[in-house]
Amino acid sequence: MKVPYAEIRTWSMLFPAVLVLAAGCQTLPSIEVVAEPDANSSSGTSIEVIYLLDDVAATRMPTSARAWFADETFRASMGADAIVQTITIPTNVNRTLVHPATWQRVTQIWLMVNYAGESEVQPVRLSLERDARVILHREDVTIETLP
Repeated sequence: MKVPYAEIRTWSMLFPAVLVLAAGCQTLPSIEVVAEPDANSSSGTSIEVIYLLDDVAATRMPTSARAWFADETFRASMGADAIVQTITIPTNVNRTLVHPATWQRVTQIWLMVNYAGESEVQPVRLSLERDARVILHREDVTIETLP
């Protein structure tokens, strides 16, 4: 019997996940993003979640989200030491983020939120042990660590 390539690929991608689950390893915490109706002055908000695969990469992180979004060299300097997930959240939306496939290697999670206008949101380091809720308000962001 000939097995279609797509089926082989699906099983080969699932196999590592099955091994991790069988080994009883813990997963990354969930990150829920809640955008209020007037979030970011009623416009979509660009968010980048940076999954660091090496603690040394944290020394290359900028001190402001504005610097991160304004200068492509920060992303480029991370190279293979980070996975950057970019999403845009419309206003009045709740979304739970999906982690990268290589989550087993993640040592730190950082969140960069790009707000319009004069609002400056600092980079936020999220816990690897606790779920988080990121609430986008009109001009700022609140991070709640969940039990």
